[in-house]
Amino acid sequence: MHPRLSGARTLIERGAITREERARFRVASGANRYRVEVPADPYAIGEYSCTCPWWMKHRGGRGPCKHVLAVCLVLKEES
Repeated sequence: MHPRLSGARTLIERGAITREERARFRVASGANRYRVEVPADPYAIGEYSCTCPWWMKHRGGRGPCKHVLAVCLVLKEES
């Protein structure tokens, strides 16, 4: 399994995902808290954003971070 996908599933299992608003989530990852913004189209994974160092460095150019993946999986389960 891809490491970021595995990390995303671990975050979900730990209950680390909290919805703040309709399109904003807080993700607890270790001692850090990151904010994930969901675009109008939740299936447009390239349009998400996260405040983590991975996202700030790569801006989705190397794929989504584990926080974005976790939120995507949570939204998929809800629908």
